[in-house]
Amino acid sequence: MSGGLALTALVVALATMQALVCAVIVAGLMPWLRPRLESVAMAGRTRVFIIVAALPLVTGGVLVVAALGPSVISHLGVGADHCLVHLDHALHLCLRHLPETAPSITVGLVVGVGAVMAASAIWRATMLMISGRGEARSLAALARRQGVVRWIESRLPLALTAGLLHPEVYVSSGMRRGLDDLELRAAIAHEQCHARERHSLLKWLATVAAMFHLPGVRAELVSMLDLACERRADECAATTISDRLRVASALVHAHRLVREGITDRSERPGGATAVMAFARGSHRRLDQRVRALLEDAPRVQRRSRSTWVMGAALAAAIVAHHELHHAAEHVLTFLG
Repeated sequence: MSGGLALTALVVALATMQALVCAVIVAGLMPWLRPRLESVAMAGRTRVFIIVAALPLVTGGVLVVAALGPSVISHLGVGADHCLVHLDHALHLCLRHLPETAPSITVGLVVGVGAVMAASAIWRATMLMISGRGEARSLAALARRQGVVRWIESRLPLALTAGLLHPEVYVSSGMRRGLDDLELRAAIAHEQCHARERHSLLKWLATVAAMFHLPGVRAELVSMLDLACERRADECAATTISDRLRVASALVHAHRLVREGITDRSERPGGATAVMAFARGSHRRLDQRVRALLEDAPRVQRRSRSTWVMGAALAAAIVAHHELHHAAEHVLTFLG
């Protein structure tokens, strides 16, 4: 194995170990973390869930960049050869002094785990994108635009948003007949919020990034993000029509219409996933959303500090890149 390939294997192993350690830590902290995530201000809750979902992937990347920092600086001729200042171990994460031997079996196993995780994330991303694009095309072929809404002639009650980069709002004639005017306005305002804030794209990104979490945590984070997006859209609808109770009644009525209409599969555009929209989800999820709407509007809270926390962590990694570099070399030497 060439020095370049050996260095690549070491870098992948380092990123994989960091991702696994972060995933285990998040899993252990979930009982403490769960109520704190749910207490974040509604406007910033989706962003916080995205950050938590991406933590293993992001921290693995940050550690690799920080660990290779001294080598890159030295390779560019900006600083002295950093390898000369520490001779206490043979392995160096260095572009100038490439490894002379192939990585150990242990490192190879870690690389294999990382490759499986990355392949799973890529496969998941591709499948979700293909299915989402196919669903959007099927809906667009059946719809006619009227203002900001695409209307579908179908007895099946639908109010949904489809599309990742350019989301569109679709409403069926079945939903229009099943709700009164104000409830229909609430359903449309709900979906417009999804489209405006690109919740489909956020959920796609979170689902892919969360592939580096442990399976149980992955499923819970995606579910919590999904509920946060629905709650956020409910609050937008309540603000638009200035009636929280009417949004709650629209949810209940639409959910009943969908439950009654779901048995008629002959007219279902876009496949079964097309039903997952305004009144989507289980009775328990519906109950959570209705209860939130029956309470007073959430107080305006200060913006989440998540961006500042991430920025501070990144700054700390940059400042401590020499220490991270040496620590990474020691860990990899131990594995070898």
